[in-house]
Amino acid sequence: MEMKTLIVGLDGLEYDNVVKWRLEGLLQKVFGKHDVSMIEKLYTPLVWSAFLTGKNPREFGYTMEYIRQQRLQYRDKGYSPQLRRIFLLRKRVLPKRSLGLRKLAIKLGLYKIVDINLKEDVKKETFISKLEDEGYGVYSEEFPSFNEEYENELYFRSYLKDLINKEFSYRLKEVEKRWKIVLNRWKRAINAIPDHDLVVFYSPFPDFAHHVLFRTQEIVYVKKYYIQLENLPFLKELKNIATLIVSDHGFIHEKHTHSNHGFWSLNIDLPLKPKTILDFYKIVLRLVRT
Repeated sequence: MEMKTLIVGLDGLEYDNVVKWRLEGLLQKVFGKHDVSMIEKLYTPLVWSAFLTGKNPREFGYTMEYIRQQRLQYRDKGYSPQLRRIFLLRKRVLPKRSLGLRKLAIKLGLYKIVDINLKEDVKKETFISKLEDEGYGVYSEEFPSFNEEYENELYFRSYLKDLINKEFSYRLKEVEKRWKIVLNRWKRAINAIPDHDLVVFYSPFPDFAHHVLFRTQEIVYVKKYYIQLENLPFLKELKNIATLIVSDHGFIHEKHTHSNHGFWSLNIDLPLKPKTILDFYKIVLRLVRT
């Protein structure tokens, strides 16, 4: 039986924390740091696009300015004509106040979410598309820059600013709600393994927990999610599958900022260890094709 490949993408997983807390389930057989400092800004879709293509996103015009323009283009146009009138009225009457209309409309399916994924011609250069073209079965869901639809944008990115000023108990409750979303996504990924050669899983944790539980003393609660990621159901029991755990960057909690290195580990030997985020492209292709 040929070995399958599982990618476990963990946003903001900090190498130093994994080593300090001795999280053996994440460290696996071989592990290390990889450099992400060449990326324009350590923004989730940009870094993961480099992981998928093996190229600096600047090379194909995938930049913060491109994403900003996409957001501006969709901001007012995502509504139906009727709802757009209500939105524009709100902007005119209450220009500095948000009533949560956009988030509600997204939940009800009445608003077209902003598309900040890679352009279709660039997607063809990702290892996901290349392997699919070669006949391999690939499963991925809500992977940044490739096929994000609404979960990451609606439940994670768009809520960060809203949560920062809330009381601790409220913030903790909201983080736990989103952890359940991640667990459900993980279950779907696990169920996809038997029918696919490559399964690509993405979790906005622990980055989301770092951002929302941001006070220095709250790191103990963030650690809880590191441990839960280490103990994802069935992760340690998987057989005959190469498991690559990787993060797009780390997180310096006391400074509330991203670190310019990511974490990686693999449960099998690796001839050439990755030095930068750009090296994983060839590594994944080799794992799947071998």
